[in-house]
Amino acid sequence: MGESVKTAIELLFSASNLCSFPHGGLRRGVCHYTLLSGPLCRASNIKTLKDTEMDVIQTKILSYCLFPLLLGVMAGPLKADLIIDNCNFMDNAALFTTFPGYLGGPNPAAATDWTAAGGPTIGVNGTLAGMHDAFGPTDNSAATTWGFLQGVGTSYSQTITLSANTNYDFSFLAGNRFSDMDATGRVTIADNATTFYDSTSTNWGNTVFQLVNAQFMTGAMISGDVVLTLSNTSPAGDNTVNYSNLILTAVPEPNSFSLFFLGGIGILMRRRKSSQG
Repeated sequence: MGESVKTAIELLFSASNLCSFPHGGLRRGVCHYTLLSGPLCRASNIKTLKDTEMDVIQTKILSYCLFPLLLGVMAGPLKADLIIDNCNFMDNAALFTTFPGYLGGPNPAAATDWTAAGGPTIGVNGTLAGMHDAFGPTDNSAATTWGFLQGVGTSYSQTITLSANTNYDFSFLAGNRFSDMDATGRVTIADNATTFYDSTSTNWGNTVFQLVNAQFMTGAMISGDVVLTLSNTSPAGDNTVNYSNLILTAVPEPNSFSLFFLGGIGILMRRRKSSQG
C-alpha cells in the first residue's frame, strides 16, 4: 500500500476514533486495533459507537479511503497501446514533394514500415508544406497525412503482433478521392488461419474522411504472422481510396486486486443499507 494512502487512512481513523477492518469488515460498537498493516489505535481510543455514527464513518471510508485506494491500485493505462508503425503515414511524408505523391522517382521508394503491392499508383499525400493532396477527399482536414491506393488491386500491408485470447479496439480514417464517388476499399487483420477483423468492401465516401471504430477478440492461438492490410477493391479504373490514423489497442482485463477492492466496497454498501433498513 502506498504511503500516501496509508497516511490518509490513518488520519481518517484518528479523527473518527475508529480503526478497524476486523475480520473483513467493520464491527459495530467496538474499535479494533488492526488496520491492514498494523496497530493504529491506542487503548484510549476505544469507545462504543452508535449506529448513526457507524453509518457516517462507513460513508467516510467509502469516500476517502476505498475509492482513492482503488484508483491507486488501478493506476496506469486501461488500454495498452499496440504499435502499428507509421500509423498515419507521416514518418517520411515530408519527402513526398513531387506531384502527385507516387512512390518512387524523386519521392521515397516506400512509405516507412508499409509494404505496397499491386502497381505503381500508390503513394502518400498530406497537408504538410511541400506535399500534395491530389487524392484526398473534398474535406481532408481530419488527417494531416495519408496513404493512397489508386486502382483496383492496390494495397498497403504491415505485419503486427497480437496476443491470444485478447480483446482489441481498432479505429482508422478512410475516404475516397474527391472525384471518386464509386471507389471502395477494404481493411482486414488476419493470421494464417483466422480473419480477426474485416471491414468488407466499403464505399468510404468522397466528401470527408470517415472514422471507423471496431472491436474484435482473438482466439486461443495465433497462427503465424498477423497482417494488417489496406486495399482498394474499386471497380476497374483509377478510383482511389485513402487511409490514415490506424490505432489498435489491447484492452486488458481488470486485475484481481482491483476486483477485491470493488467487492469490499459492495460489502460495505450492503451492510450500510441493511443497517438503515
